[in-house]
Amino acid sequence: MEVVILHGHKHVGKTSVLNLLYDKVKSNGYAEIAPKESAIDFLKRIKLPSINVTRLEKEIVKGAKGNIGNDFNAQFSVNGKSVCIFSMGDYATVLKYVLKFTVDVVVIAYNDNFLPLSRYIKPLPNPLNVFSQSASSSPFVSDNERKRDDIFDRIIDLTK
Repeated sequence: MEVVILHGHKHVGKTSVLNLLYDKVKSNGYAEIAPKESAIDFLKRIKLPSINVTRLEKEIVKGAKGNIGNDFNAQFSVNGKSVCIFSMGDYATVLKYVLKFTVDVVVIAYNDNFLPLSRYIKPLPNPLNVFSQSASSSPFVSDNERKRDDIFDRIIDLTK
């Protein structure tokens, strides 16, 4: 498995970049293996005992959980290889679960405010593909779109 990581502090646009990436992969005609599903629906489906989904849903309604309401999971077939885009890498338990997926490439957003990412990715055999995200100060060309394009190009390289 190849791992592509988009990391940065909270509220800098990691999930926004991955949503743009999802749209770009889909608009380029790559087939969805598993349709886009919200983080909450994903968590309900996998039923990790350490995640209280009901509590998270209530916090989303109150606005207390930042962008988790925008987080998602999706899988595509790109050049015959499976690619998972997963924007909810902030939760260590969920991240460990996702890193067990049987996919060729996984793209993960990770919040630098949490535990060191190296703790979870250390056992992975392949070199990592790391992109940093920071708050944009440019009102013109979207830094998020540039980052999306960089990650898209990396996915294409990894699936050749």
